[in-house]
Amino acid sequence: MPMFRAQQGDVHAEFEAFTIMEARAKAVTSGRFARGETLTIRPAGEEPIATPVAEPVSARRVLLQVDAAERRPRMNADDLASTAFVMSSPSVPRLLLAWVTLVGVLLAIIVAAGAGTVWKVRHVGPLGDCARIGLCVRTPLATVEQRTGVQLPAGAERIKSSASRDGSYVSALVRLPEGAAVPTLQDSAAAELTNRAAAALRSMSAHHLAGRTAGHVGLFTGTANGTTVLFLRYDTTLG
Repeated sequence: MPMFRAQQGDVHAEFEAFTIMEARAKAVTSGRFARGETLTIRPAGEEPIATPVAEPVSARRVLLQVDAAERRPRMNADDLASTAFVMSSPSVPRLLLAWVTLVGVLLAIIVAAGAGTVWKVRHVGPLGDCARIGLCVRTPLATVEQRTGVQLPAGAERIKSSASRDGSYVSALVRLPEGAAVPTLQDSAAAELTNRAAAALRSMSAHHLAGRTAGHVGLFTGTANGTTVLFLRYDTTLG
């Protein structure tokens, strides 16, 4: 470690220190020198500098200076780290705002995904609403007409309709407008009512039941409250 020579008047001494400031501090705290311009510090080995004679330093004054230096608050490494953390840390309101924003975005994503899934499951497609287990329901009359080849009159009211998920079965219970003629089923022959057709027509309290079939298509009719009710079906499991 470098050596420095402290001199004040006729008093001089050498101290080990890294810098002149550190050597000056050691000289003052040693009690042999007083703080002031008359105290000179130079690297050991240099020629002494002529300085005016210093005033006598009282022991009490030296002790007061040392005590003041020791009482001066000093920051250690932990204090510096804590101060840096406080200065760089964001405020509590800003953290809360960021947290609320993040939660809001996550909830929006979850709700959007759930709504999309529900829409996809419950969306009525060509075969109807297939959300529940079993047959699809509310099958559009356009699908029934396309599968059976039977053209329903304008104003026909769909009472209920269903279809299998693979499209091999489609049916509809329909009320025709008052005075509308029963649609024709080409190349058909008279046929007995199936249990499903009879149950559908009787659920409407229909009477005078009759039926005709042509291949996979069946057209079964009845009368209820003066209007014609028909059960139209397409079923690949039947001839």
